[in-house]
Amino acid sequence: MLKKIKPLLHDIGNKLSIMNITNELLSTYLESENEELSKEKIKKISKRLKSSTVYVIDLFNELTVITKQEDVIKDTKLTDLMSLYTCMIDEHPEVKIQDKVFPHIWININRSDFRRVIENCIGNSLKSGATEIIISHKIYGKALEIQLIDNGNGMTKEELKQIGFGYSTSGGGQGTDIVRTIIRNHHGVIEWEQNELNGITCNIRIPRFVWEKEIAVGHDRIDQEHIAIFSILHQLEYSSGDKTNLLNMLLEVLVTHTTGEEAEMEEQNYPHLKRDKKAHREIDKKATRLRDKYNEYTDNEKNIEILKIRDLILTHFNTLDVEYNNFLLSLSK
Repeated sequence: MLKKIKPLLHDIGNKLSIMNITNELLSTYLESENEELSKEKIKKISKRLKSSTVYVIDLFNELTVITKQEDVIKDTKLTDLMSLYTCMIDEHPEVKIQDKVFPHIWININRSDFRRVIENCIGNSLKSGATEIIISHKIYGKALEIQLIDNGNGMTKEELKQIGFGYSTSGGGQGTDIVRTIIRNHHGVIEWEQNELNGITCNIRIPRFVWEKEIAVGHDRIDQEHIAIFSILHQLEYSSGDKTNLLNMLLEVLVTHTTGEEAEMEEQNYPHLKRDKKAHREIDKKATRLRDKYNEYTDNEKNIEILKIRDLILTHFNTLDVEYNNFLLSLSK
């Protein structure tokens, strides 16, 4: 249990330290005589503290699960990099995104775990004196490479050999050990190297979500409906203005899809039909609630609820529907 608790306590402690510094900055602006400037600064800092608070609460929740010794398996939810970066840039003005993230890339890693990876990397860069951290991306087949390039004080060759193994340096230590463990647990690779700015570049390569290969079930109608749902979810997240029509479209396609898929499962005597029906009804119920309550939410609540239904649907595609795909493949052997 201690092996799981120590990394979480490390990440909680780091974040609380940063929040304390941010809070002191907030106090400074509250005492400022320049009211207009202070108002804008306070707004930005408040947004930063709110995001940090949500992250710390997530870590404490995970800690509670571990201390209760509950055998809980995390959902392998698909993390959308764009939404994650938007949240983190609010907290870290030193971070710059070099590209548009293609513009919509998903990776097969739990969102909270991946945020811990990026938070630790950014924290180590800041500790080593970095004033700018650039995040860039490259696609290598089914993998995504993420680079975090900083202009900090760098490391010696010996320090670079030890980084990620609990060796304490100006830019390493337990945080890099946590990062390496999380990435390896998700079948990824992470390496650190000196860069041209005399700082450090952290290279992360991790499997990405590829539609055609990952969740196609081999049935034309079902696959086309998956693509349609994926497209609507994309529009819901990134389009502006009233999204009521998109929510109606989503619900209509979901009902058509689940009805047809269940008929197909029944015809094939799928042993998990009852379980999948229950999962379908849960998705339909939450999508209906989102549509009916949408205009009652604040803008922030709307975004949060859209992300929740997106994660629920895509997790279903990437777990239960993949299992159904394997079942269909077994029938053809």
